[in-house]
Order: sequence, then structure tokens, then C-alpha cells
Amino acid sequence: LFCALMGKSKVILGDMPEILLRQILGNNLTFQEVQDMFKFILEKMQQIDAPISMREATLAYLPHVFQTPRDLYMTALLKECFQASESLIAFVGAHHFVPIQKYWIPPPHGINWSQATRIPPRIEGETDEMLIEKQALLDAMLDTRVWANKNLSNPFPYLASSVTDIDEKSLMHFKKTFYLNVQKYNSYKQKNVKTPERLEQSTVKARIAK
Repeated sequence: LFCALMGKSKVILGDMPEILLRQILGNNLTFQEVQDMFKFILEKMQQIDAPISMREATLAYLPHVFQTPRDLYMTALLKECFQASESLIAFVGAHHFVPIQKYWIPPPHGINWSQATRIPPRIEGETDEMLIEKQALLDAMLDTRVWANKNLSNPFPYLASSVTDIDEKSLMHFKKTFYLNVQKYNSYKQKNVKTPERLEQSTVKARIAK
């Protein structure tokens, strides 16, 4: 990166914005599917006798859900870059390398920028509260605080394009709903996830029992 900048090359940091990923996931996955995935990851983590974060487990066991949109986004971005340059050097993570090769179909075929960044319409029949709870669940699974970013003017872009479109009473209700769900799922996660401290306590108890 330093050499590229010093050489006056054009540099693009091409990872998918987390906010875009979360809006796509939130409108692609049903409320029940996200709840089932949360339970599935917790069950898998309880079977592992080693400390692992929920984010690591989520990405390891459900890459088709959480990694594929990123792979498609980066593939589309690279294809867009080739339209404005004769040569290109890309550095990608090892877990993205094979998928990008798989999805690499020369234009006009294959994934394009519009498809990779398209946010699908919200699922019919899901209430605002269900959408908010889904995002709280995704926060818990990915160990993130996407919607708590102080630089984010609208913490509910999946409900309204602008925060000014949400009246004050509804905004307070949405914030309270999100906060309560974040607390609920993080509390449940902490009780069921094997942290290094809990593993050490379990090992000590097992030795004492012997």
C-alpha cells in the first residue's frame, strides 16, 4: 500500500461496507432463519473444546451466508476497476481468493456492480420490530456494533432511507427495541459460549472431580 501511494498509483480499499452487507442479509433472511442460525452456531460452539468467538464460528460454519456477498462484491468491484485501467494488482484474503476465481466471469456476463450492491425489498409480513430484532441477532452473531456507530446519522436505514422520515416517538421505540434485543441475545450468548475463563474453570472442576 505504501509503495502504491508513493508511486502515485490509484488505490482502492475494496472490502464490502458492513452496513451494506447487513441490509442485504436482513432483507434476504427471514426472522426465523436468523434465529435458527443463531441457535445452530451456539450448538456448534458448545461442541468445541477451545475458545472461539461467535464471529469466527459464524464465518466458519456459515460462509455461504456471510462470506458469499463479500466475495461477489469484491469480484464485481474488480471487474469495474478493469474498465478504467490497463493493469491491476489486487490483494485479497486467502478465504476470498478461491471464491473470487469461481465467480470471475468476464463481462458482460457474471456478477456486476448493480447486482452485488442491490438491497432486496424487505420480506413481506415482517414488522419493523422483527427487522430490528434480526439486526440485533446479526450484531450478536458477528460481534459487531454496526448500528451504534456515532458517525451513522441513521441507525435504521433498513426501515427508512432517512432518520428524518421517522417520527420522534417511533425512533425512541425503535432504539429501545434494538437495545433490549441486543441485551437479550448477548446475555444468552455469554451464558452458552465457552470463553477461556469458563474453559479453565471447567478444566479445574474436572481435575478436582478426578
